Amino acid sequence: MLSKPDLAFIRSLSKASERKVHNLFVAEGIKLVHDMLGSFACALLIVKPKEYNLLSKRIGELPLELRPESCEVVSDSFDFSKISSLKSPQATLALFHLPELSVERLYASQELVLLLDNVQDPGNLGTIIRTADWFGIGDVVLSSGCANPFSPKVVQATMGALCRVHTPRLQGDTRDFLAHYRGLVYGTFLDGEPIYQMGLSTDIPDGQLLVMGNEGNGISPEVKPYISKRIYIPPYSSDGMGSESLNVAIATAICLSEFRRGVMK
Repeated sequence: MLSKPDLAFIRSLSKASERKVHNLFVAEGIKLVHDMLGSFACALLIVKPKEYNLLSKRIGELPLELRPESCEVVSDSFDFSKISSLKSPQATLALFHLPELSVERLYASQELVLLLDNVQDPGNLGTIIRTADWFGIGDVVLSSGCANPFSPKVVQATMGALCRVHTPRLQGDTRDFLAHYRGLVYGTFLDGEPIYQMGLSTDIPDGQLLVMGNEGNGISPEVKPYISKRIYIPPYSSDGMGSESLNVAIATAICLSEFRRGVMK
């Protein structure tokens, strides 16, 4: 049975400092937990009997080292709101070990990489990670000023995309990473070249990095000198009175769609 200290400990993992100390993060809901089993080492699975039966096949298919270290099958009367961060708690919750992620292997990557420069809203970050997964982006690099990808709100918003998208967080200055990166660096700016007029190419260059900036301030001044090509998503309102700007998650989706439609020249 889960004790009061156990319940308090699980709730405490909503704080970044506690997640770092204990090297754990929380995922909730049977589908999300099902997807994450096997991708992240599971320290504890808390589940009601019906949901456990649904997960048992998945658990049985896993190598022994990836099966939950501990499993607590609680009664049907157990109140998950005691440990959940969701408005509508679900009958499955798991604690997973935080992965070890680094950026060194990306310096010479020949894949399209996304770098987020101080994207601070957890909902935006979760949506961007999910969108990156849709477009086959395997790496989303986060500046030190970004929201935490393993906070409960971001984890839930990714809908399991964290299993496939690596989210290394820069510990130092973003410029240090950009100074080592060997590919072409794109960034979104109001004075950039319209994205729909840049043309397409089948000649894929070695390495491309797309930088998306902060919700209110865009790409930070210290990062701007590292941008090789400035791109712009033009508005098409007939009266010129459209919205002032696009949400960063929407803008990211548009840019990734254009990259996947054909490689930018």
